[in-house]
Amino acid sequence: MKKLFLFINIVFINYVISAQYLDKNFNDLSLTSGGWSTQQVVGIYDWAVDVFGGNSFAKISNYAGS
Repeated sequence: MKKLFLFINIVFINYVISAQYLDKNFNDLSLTSGGWSTQQVVGIYDWAVDVFGGNSFAKISNYAGS
């Protein structure tokens, strides 16, 4: 049982150490600041920054008026 507990702890610690934390602050109203980029997978619509209730967020829409 102790070996199993040790093994689980080692795996967990190894995962935490190798994990990558991603963070993006949208207060500058730019999606590409800080080395970030946008990618259009299908279509012509690209990501944009919008503000609602004083909070900035990233958005995308495929709404074409109909």
